[in-house]
Amino acid sequence: MPRSALPHIKLPIFSGDYQSWRPFCDLFTSLIRDNPELTNVEKMHYLKTCVTEEASRLISNLSISGDNFSIAWNLLMSRYENKRFLISAQLDKIINLKPLKTKSAQGLRTLLTALSEATAALRSYGCAVDTWDPLLLHLIVKLLDSESREAWEVKLGSSIAYPTFPQFEEFLIERTRAMENLGLSVSHTPVAAAAGNYRSKVAAHVTASTSDSNLSACPLCELSHPLARCEQYLSKTANQRKDIVIKHRRCYNCLAPHPVRKCASTRRCLKCGQRHHTSIHESNRESLSTSLSNTTAKKTINQSTEKSDPPHTED
Repeated sequence: MPRSALPHIKLPIFSGDYQSWRPFCDLFTSLIRDNPELTNVEKMHYLKTCVTEEASRLISNLSISGDNFSIAWNLLMSRYENKRFLISAQLDKIINLKPLKTKSAQGLRTLLTALSEATAALRSYGCAVDTWDPLLLHLIVKLLDSESREAWEVKLGSSIAYPTFPQFEEFLIERTRAMENLGLSVSHTPVAAAAGNYRSKVAAHVTASTSDSNLSACPLCELSHPLARCEQYLSKTANQRKDIVIKHRRCYNCLAPHPVRKCASTRRCLKCGQRHHTSIHESNRESLSTSLSNTTAKKTINQSTEKSDPPHTED
């Protein structure tokens, strides 16, 4: 039975970039080098047409002949099949990733793809990537836009265990999918009613509807970060956070220093969809615990008062 026609496979091109050497080597070997139907002259011709720039100059003095194919291939292998350089190239790829300045599903997907490719390559070179989770996450989380960083912190909640890289990958996949479903595949920058240099530092739910210069200063620890990213604030329970918001007269919806009635943010709680900040969302368990604590406290006070009152006697 004749074999059905398959789409033409485009031959790989290699310019001398260490990051692309291994994919080029694998594909060229499968299509050309190990193809028994091709002569060495044909293989040399294909090799000459597939290399450019630095890689091309490396074998430029070799003519197209059967004997020169193995010489040319060995020259490329000796130059680029260098594990130390290959590992360094993948590490540079991770370190040189650009931070995301705006909320974008496309940006998150590009970041995820670059990370997946680099870590897969490092594993193929024998690196124990699975033991690098704390270091990788420490570097990569800082590249997220402010809203994605807050969503990551909300997902972690009150957990004290350091997350794993697979958990972070799953988070990026879920968030990208959600943003694409909501039509946020392109960069999304909120329309500002007033300008301010602090805008890039504001956490999710905080809009540029105020020009208060104190917005970037945390009211709890007085460091230069929004309240939504304060470690002291995030370590509290939802009920305690609500008390902090009230005490410091912060907006319930975006945690900025303005009344909630003046809040221009259209964002809502990521857990229930109501108009309050995600960090002060109380789960049913927290609400029940708070209610029981308050009830117990009231009973204790009443009992103490009854014991301290002197007995009533009639004259």
